[in-house]
Amino acid sequence: ETGETNGRGVVGGKAARISVAAIPVAPSEAEAEPLVHASSDLSVQTQTGVSEEFSWGLYDGAGNPSAVVLFKTDDHSIEVLINGQRTSTGQVFTTDRSYRLDMWFDRPHKTWRMMLNGVVAAEGDGYAFPGGAGVQLAAGWVPVNQGAASGRLYFDNVRVEAVSGDLPDDEAAETDL
Repeated sequence: ETGETNGRGVVGGKAARISVAAIPVAPSEAEAEPLVHASSDLSVQTQTGVSEEFSWGLYDGAGNPSAVVLFKTDDHSIEVLINGQRTSTGQVFTTDRSYRLDMWFDRPHKTWRMMLNGVVAAEGDGYAFPGGAGVQLAAGWVPVNQGAASGRLYFDNVRVEAVSGDLPDDEAAETDL
């Protein structure tokens, strides 16, 4: 089953977080289609010297981050926040450049994988996919320091689907990170 597709939008400035798509989490689907795949084309636009943090990922029914990719503008680092644990991916992003972000969740095996431009940037196990109503794919923005914040996270070609199969391996990257 597929959630909203070909969504597009922007977060930043006054929009702190916006819901992008509902996540298919019906228990009957978990057996037939155990993987949840959320993908989007993303780019971050920011000014030098402004600290902001953009997020993209899953939020549970209560609005708490569950599995989120973080783009930090102060050092251009990319981190993941999974089950409340924040970890660096060791990757950096370039402002105004488009990236393909794929997030995969294997519900029965409680594993996850995050890929940028077809390359595994982070993965792990022990992830309990949030169940119940209200699970959302959302984009977020937080100004880290007080004052002017002018950055934006642009997203396009959003797709969320429940599928069968295994977590994908690295692909030949379309572009270097």
